[in-house]
Amino acid sequence: MLGVKNFFTHVITTISAVYFFIILLGALVNPNLIRQTAASKWRWAIVCALLVLALVFQRERLKTVAYYLRQPLLDHRRLVVGVLLGLGVIFQISLVLNLAAPTGFDSAAIRQSAALRVVTPELQNYYSIYPNNLFFFFFAKGLHTVAKFCHFSSFILTLDFVNLILVDLSIGLNYLVVKKLNWGDQAARTTFWLSVVGIGLTPWLIVFYSDTVVLPIVSGILLCLASILAAGDLVNQYFSPILLGLLLFVGYKLKPTTLIIMIALLIVGLLNLFDPKKRQKMLPLGHKFLLSLIVFSGTLLLFNVAVKHLSPIELNKQQEMPPTHFVMMGLTGEGGYNLTDFRNSQAQPTVAARKAYNIKIIKQRLRNYGFNGYRRFLWAKNLNNTADGTFGWGKEGHFIEATQQPHGYFKALYYPSGKNNGNYHFWAQLVWLIVLFGLLGSLAFHDNKTICLQLAILGLLIYLLLFEGGRSRYLIQALPLFFVLAGRGWAKISRPAA
Repeated sequence: MLGVKNFFTHVITTISAVYFFIILLGALVNPNLIRQTAASKWRWAIVCALLVLALVFQRERLKTVAYYLRQPLLDHRRLVVGVLLGLGVIFQISLVLNLAAPTGFDSAAIRQSAALRVVTPELQNYYSIYPNNLFFFFFAKGLHTVAKFCHFSSFILTLDFVNLILVDLSIGLNYLVVKKLNWGDQAARTTFWLSVVGIGLTPWLIVFYSDTVVLPIVSGILLCLASILAAGDLVNQYFSPILLGLLLFVGYKLKPTTLIIMIALLIVGLLNLFDPKKRQKMLPLGHKFLLSLIVFSGTLLLFNVAVKHLSPIELNKQQEMPPTHFVMMGLTGEGGYNLTDFRNSQAQPTVAARKAYNIKIIKQRLRNYGFNGYRRFLWAKNLNNTADGTFGWGKEGHFIEATQQPHGYFKALYYPSGKNNGNYHFWAQLVWLIVLFGLLGSLAFHDNKTICLQLAILGLLIYLLLFEGGRSRYLIQALPLFFVLAGRGWAKISRPAA
């Protein structure tokens, strides 16, 4: 029976290795690395210098200037970390203050409807089409009430600073996740710093949308799972499962794909049933997750009742877009949003008619592709989904409705029309490559926790291949998974004997 578990674990690890390697290849050939700007000639020189410095610092017995600098830094590690964190927070605040601008698409619909006393019919229709954003509307509405009560002059700035706080909360939780998993201090520190540079210093801080708002929820879910799997105490027995159920509800309402983490956990749990040593531990764990499921289901039921009787927005259920619509859109162009597909789906009078129309178009497109055509399409779509280390920054049409001229350090660096925007793309791509190399390093481990995280990433990537994707922005929601695994992977790479 144990052989069955080992076989499927090997299959998961092999598929992960192939997929992660494909993602890495795509990121290596991404144009972000070769964009030309005034400072481009210094980029690779700086990278090489940093690599040499990192290698020298790793060689404790090599008597160089770096060696003599290393020990004082280690002796005053807390002070150094405190200074770096202080500078990072100052950078974040400056970024938000300098870049804050109206955002478009769904982010604009949420912000505008939250600021209105009475939601317009147009926005009412928006929530009927995308009812999954209704919970996010209530959250933004609550923030608007607080901002108004506190006499904050700019609602946009309020949302951006809340976004900043949520991103930083996720960064801190990622560190605690690795500590709770007992993967070592080095893995925890690496995860923390990858989180800082991977999302904490990026312009996504000024886009208040579910992509970033869900980050602390995903990190919190991972921390709850790590606590539940740890040695039992009162917190792990009751508090963590209850909190997990609540976080799963919030994550589901913000990004339904959050539940992929639990599906991955369920698969790993089923595999453990084939291991006699692990099987006896499954029953108490099952009781905890049953408690989480009860809390999740109960909260979801209460929310639906509250929406039905108390919501200021009346939903027209016949306008809702079914899952088949997003599968249909994911089969054309670059695999992302398609306005023509949206209008054709919207033109169908009922949800049933919409499903029938979507299924007809899905079958038609698959026939037109054929096997080889569909394979080439998926390859290109996967590149669109995963290769861009900026997560599609500046590529979403009018996602940033910035009317200001790109003058000043932050605007020149981050605004799509800024003269130094290529530098941001370069460094963001480099950070993404570092994360992906760490992801490959995590393949050296075959424990249940690592396999579960790898499986969750695979699940999301496959979901994005089958449904609407076509842009790497959709990876933001899963970044805690990437950072945690990459942190462990780099700890293994830099300390092979560990």
